[in-house]
Amino acid sequence: MRRVLGAITVLAVCLLVVLAAQAVWLHVRLADAVTDGRAVDVGGRNIHLRCMGAGAPTYVLEAGAVGFVEMWQWVQAGLAAHARVCAYDRAGLGASDPAPGDFAPARVRHDLKAAIDATGEKGPFILVGHSLGGVFVRGFAAAYPGGVAALVLVDPAHEDQVDYFDENFRRMMTFMPVAARLGLLHLWNPLTAAASGLDGVPRARASLYLQSPSHLAAASAELAAWDAIMDDRRRSPVPPSIPTLVVSAGAVPGRSAEMKTRILTLHRDIADHAAVGQHATIEAASHLSILTDRDNAAELVRMIQDFAARAPRK
Repeated sequence: MRRVLGAITVLAVCLLVVLAAQAVWLHVRLADAVTDGRAVDVGGRNIHLRCMGAGAPTYVLEAGAVGFVEMWQWVQAGLAAHARVCAYDRAGLGASDPAPGDFAPARVRHDLKAAIDATGEKGPFILVGHSLGGVFVRGFAAAYPGGVAALVLVDPAHEDQVDYFDENFRRMMTFMPVAARLGLLHLWNPLTAAASGLDGVPRARASLYLQSPSHLAAASAELAAWDAIMDDRRRSPVPPSIPTLVVSAGAVPGRSAEMKTRILTLHRDIADHAAVGQHATIEAASHLSILTDRDNAAELVRMIQDFAARAPRK
């Protein structure tokens, strides 16, 4: 029995050493990972903002759930060839500092407004939001309509859409921060597929963020506040005067034809709400590859540029 207990003790100590080493490794790698962009103070904490390109209009990119600046690698580079483009990380995600207290939907738009004001970027802006980010940019447009030239919603979530993020995904996300702290994501991480189409440094950073306890905790808190986010969205409709392009992903793996039809109908409804609205579909794209696949992203960039060229200017 003593030998068994001794062996268990040795294994436990070895496991703790391994977990501690993994935590230190991840901390060091994350500290070294942020080599571009800037840290913008928004009241005692920093928001990570990366801008590139020059010219009008200026685009602002809002990532989806569990997302970060690097998810926009191909889209930001494509748009920046002819315009100014800024992508940022919400509080606690990617390279941005966490915010104190519980998650509040209004804080997202307040943080973005504060970061934009602090940097002196010139609007009105074309806001581009993917997935849950589409909900957040609509909230920004409702709160600050004078600063928004147009909206581009990329396979967006919708306040009336049932099971857009299914319960299994949200339940899984509640355990992901714990799994990250235990070092289990070094063995297998179901989220890494989200960054499979990225390349070079952005892909390496994405791999780190997707196993970061702090990043995953912030993402989990957002998803836990899903109902509050959607209620916030319902309370303040976007003015119809803001031109809106909605781009849907045509490939819906694991979903029924009925679910795809429901999603596309809701996307068309968003576009129809705007006086100048357009709905388009990239048939080959999935919910994530619409950003991370180079070819899908190039098609998305062309759609955005065409819409921006035709949309009324403020």
